[in-house]
Amino acid sequence: MILVTGATGKIGRGVVDLLNHKHVAVRAVVRDPARAAMPHGVEVVVSDYNDLTTVAAAATGADALFLMAPGPFLADYAAKMTEVAQRAGIRHIVVLSSLSVEMNHGNAFIIEHKAAEAAVRNSRCDWTILRVGELASNTLGWAKSIKSARLVEPLIRNDPSARIDPYDVSAVAVVALTQPGHAGRIHELTGGESTTPQECAGILSQLLGVKLAYSELTDKEAEERWISIFGDSPTQRERIRTLRERDLPWMAVRADVETLLDRRPRTYLDWARANLSAFH
Repeated sequence: MILVTGATGKIGRGVVDLLNHKHVAVRAVVRDPARAAMPHGVEVVVSDYNDLTTVAAAATGADALFLMAPGPFLADYAAKMTEVAQRAGIRHIVVLSSLSVEMNHGNAFIIEHKAAEAAVRNSRCDWTILRVGELASNTLGWAKSIKSARLVEPLIRNDPSARIDPYDVSAVAVVALTQPGHAGRIHELTGGESTTPQECAGILSQLLGVKLAYSELTDKEAEERWISIFGDSPTQRERIRTLRERDLPWMAVRADVETLLDRRPRTYLDWARANLSAFH
């Protein structure tokens, strides 16, 4: 039995669906079962991060855990879930982390991921860490301006990034959860090619059959736009400034996805074709 947290998110839901397709017993942790719409055969449990009783009940009888924590509470959630997993007898934890931990920054986002990794590594369970780069699905943030003004205005610089399809992250997680040989390992996950935001906009333009304008924001404009979306706080300002740096760990392709899945990673074009309806 594999317990999946974050089961209604893009990556977590992919893990649930792939495990279910393989006929592996899977238990999905959700807050609202009516909205979760899990496939037939998946055990659904209602659990609240703030209620350890429900978390402990969800873990009872599980053999492995896919740990994907809510963003701003990552470290605390990882610590609680790791403790619960040990008490429940869970043998293996696969935790979703970020390649940003390679950066020597003291911002809260990176600190949270490092603390979550430490909680899992210091547990009595076997562990596997999945450090993920930039997701192709981040470009869904362009959908509103594409629909309203046929405009792509990214908050990041026009630098290359080896964007990864969330489906490939889910597929690697399933490999780590169901196959031997992954305990104590860190997998570094990116796509198989690097593309700039402008190149991604060109791909969307071609698929949509419309000409999309591309506009690059200054650092100040990007920070103001980010704050208008996520709110003004030192943490948010640190995060957008970090994301606009020149040397980011997900700019270059890493080989782990192709090695683990024995195939080429999905490209941005593959992802865009599968998700084109979001931009119409």
